[in-house]
Amino acid sequence: KDVYAIDQLVVRLNAPDEASLIKLFNENRERITEVLNLRERERTMELINAVENVKVSNILLEKYDLKVKVPRDAVLVRSEKDFAWIKYDRVKFKSGQAYDVDEGILIYSYPYTVDTTFTLEHILKVRDTVLRTYIFGPSEGCYLSTERESLFYPVAIETSIGKEYAFEVRGLNTCVNDFYGGPFLSMSTYDKKRKRIVTVEGYVHAPNFHKREYLREVEAMIYSLELE
Repeated sequence: KDVYAIDQLVVRLNAPDEASLIKLFNENRERITEVLNLRERERTMELINAVENVKVSNILLEKYDLKVKVPRDAVLVRSEKDFAWIKYDRVKFKSGQAYDVDEGILIYSYPYTVDTTFTLEHILKVRDTVLRTYIFGPSEGCYLSTERESLFYPVAIETSIGKEYAFEVRGLNTCVNDFYGGPFLSMSTYDKKRKRIVTVEGYVHAPNFHKREYLREVEAMIYSLELE
C-alpha cells in the first residue's frame, strides 16, 4: 500500500523467469482483479462519504429501514411503499460538446416466500416487473427491461455485503418500444429482521462515454447498504 503514491495499492509478483511469471500471474489473475476492484470500490465509497446527501439517506432510513449513501447532488425522484428511485444526473463534456450522464439507484423490497428467491431467473423476473411498473423510457409507451440476448445475458455471483449473504447480478438494460439502455448492477440480500428481500441496483446511461468508472460509482452506492 502507498508505494510512492498516497492511497495506492500495488501488487508485486516475483518469479525467476518470464515463463514462471506468466504462470504465476495466470494462476492468480482472478484474485488480483478482485483485490484491485475491491480497493477501487472502497476508494469510491470514501469519496461518496465525503459528499453524502444526508437528507436522502435519512429519508431512506425513516421510510425503508435501511441506509444507502448517495452523493450530494443525487435526487430522490420517486418514493413508494416498497420502492425508491434515486437519480444522479450530470453533464459531461467531450470534444467541446455537452452530454448527459445518467446514473440511478433503485431500491425495492418484497416478502421472502420461496426457496428459489436467490436464483438468476427469479431475480430477473422480479426486476422486470419492477421496471415495467415504475421505470419508463424517454418516449410514451416504452419502459425498461433486462437484455436477454445470449451474448449479453446477465451473469450472477454469490457474494456478501457486510457479513450477510448477497446475490449480485450484472447485465444490460434495454428499452421496450424505444432505444435506451446501458449496464446495470443489482444486489439482493435477505433482511432477517423483517423477513423480506431487499434489492439495491444501479444503472448507467452514458452513450458517449466509457461506462466503467460510472458503474464503479453506482457499485459503491449499492455496497454502502446497511439494514437497520
